Amino acid sequence: LLIGHRVSSATSHGSLVASVSRMRPLLARPWIHLNNVTDLHHVPSWLQREHLGFTDKLFRKGIHGHPVLVADTLHTMKGDSPQIAFAGRSNVGKSTLLNMLLHGKPNPVPVGLSERKKLDSPLAAPVSHKPGRTRHLFRFEIGSRLTLVDLPGYGFAATSKNVKDGWTNLVDGYLTNADSLNRVISLVDARVGVKESDEQLWELLQNRNRQLMVVLTKVDQCRPEVLNRAMAHVVSLLERMEPTLIWPYVHAVSGLRGHGVLELRASLGAVAADYSGR
Repeated sequence: LLIGHRVSSATSHGSLVASVSRMRPLLARPWIHLNNVTDLHHVPSWLQREHLGFTDKLFRKGIHGHPVLVADTLHTMKGDSPQIAFAGRSNVGKSTLLNMLLHGKPNPVPVGLSERKKLDSPLAAPVSHKPGRTRHLFRFEIGSRLTLVDLPGYGFAATSKNVKDGWTNLVDGYLTNADSLNRVISLVDARVGVKESDEQLWELLQNRNRQLMVVLTKVDQCRPEVLNRAMAHVVSLLERMEPTLIWPYVHAVSGLRGHGVLELRASLGAVAADYSGR
């Protein structure tokens, strides 16, 4: 249903695809509809031509960076545009995906940029090769109509208790007080599937009455059977949850290669379209 093997990649409408090596998995359709996972003819409203044009124009607008936040500075958070927060385990590829959504490249941060400058009203998500390192909340406002929020990663075993407590205070404080929060995207590494810490996040979101959307990442590194198994597990878990708090589409993407990124971007653009009334 989700992927098949092809000799080379091809660029098609609704697909942002870089060149891939021979026999790498390529997404056939990088999303499923939870209400009918076998319906291959369903076309969501956010993939209609008019909305794709709206989304393309939106993401071509300038990005406004905000000072990063920690738990003690959450009260300074301002802004009226709807927010979509990204959360996931450390090393799930969150920063890479955010940068591909915002800039069309996995790591636009200049080489050699100091840590201090990375945190000074950043316009891109800093990519760290040390899991559990990021402890801040980043915000990227797009055209004054949509703000993407980068929450710190969780689930890294070597993280100290103080850091874990800091993550809990920051994320719980944000989920409780973010009046403009529209949706929380839970990123799940397709290679390893849903972990207990992911399910704990989902439960937290349900308790806070926040809408959950699940996106599988790193699909370019998966065999077809691994990806399909991970997707089936996600679907089975979401079916047990309160449906009114679940975005009814599950996406599968590669932030590094770009597979499925335009479709995900179009889905996010629906939030901005509702806010602006076109």
